Amino acid sequence: MKKIIFMAGILSLITNVSIAADKKLDRKQIYELQKDCAKSALDYFQRHTDCENGQVQYKNHYNIILNKCFIHISSWCPDNKNAGKHFWVKTVIDVNENKQYAQYIGSGSINETNAWCYFDGMSRKCTNYFDFEERIIPYMKE
Repeated sequence: MKKIIFMAGILSLITNVSIAADKKLDRKQIYELQKDCAKSALDYFQRHTDCENGQVQYKNHYNIILNKCFIHISSWCPDNKNAGKHFWVKTVIDVNENKQYAQYIGSGSINETNAWCYFDGMSRKCTNYFDFEERIIPYMKE
């Protein structure tokens, strides 16, 4: 059974690489897609940022393999229910489809072990902030 699952995984990987290779984008096309992504991400950021009296930043990435424009928004926001406390919200969104792929919610420390993460529709407890950052690499680094 493990061999079948392993082979299915390899076949899926080969298919994805093949699809990406079939697109054969040249450098100019990739540059234009990256430029469009940066513009779309800035527009998205300006319309959807809602952390009053906090710090918010973003980075964007055009993922060639997935053909998607991602924005990674990091918010350090005051907790309105607990004066003097803050929390992190980190979100990865496909800008063009307005689809959330990942989210991290934690109370401040990057070593916190009581944070919550959301990945592809499923909520789970994160090991820590670094667990989240590692799991979003396929979106933000490909």
